[in-house]
Amino acid sequence: MGDARVGRFRKHFPVYVYQNVGACLKERQGVGATILLCCAIDTLASYALLGANGSGNKAQYVAFLKKYFPSFDMERKFAVLCVSDPWAQALHMKRAAKIRRTIINPYALFRHLKEAHQQFCDDLDADRTLRHKFVPIYRGSPIRPQH
Repeated sequence: MGDARVGRFRKHFPVYVYQNVGACLKERQGVGATILLCCAIDTLASYALLGANGSGNKAQYVAFLKKYFPSFDMERKFAVLCVSDPWAQALHMKRAAKIRRTIINPYALFRHLKEAHQQFCDDLDADRTLRHKFVPIYRGSPIRPQH
């Protein structure tokens, strides 16, 4: 049986993340949507990975992405989203050989984020150990209305 905090996370994450991303996409602001999506994935990962000392690591992050974003080609695109990190690269980026530019597909990234969030919440409901790690992290940094 799930924890009430898992239910709130399941409900509040889409409310506070999807609406903003959707607004950017509606206005055809792909760069802004991609930045928000990268931050959202980083936030989702932080709820799964942060330990008692408040830190995760690169290997844990990649493992999280492999589990919740399985369609990503992890060998060709090192899928780490923390944009301030020197080893980071964004997901859903493809190199266009002739024009030497990077093309980002925020619509695909948004779809995968929704699927990953749903799967993570389902795992929280089913896995007591994961939920045990999640609850103190969420308690310390919940997603809730900003007043």
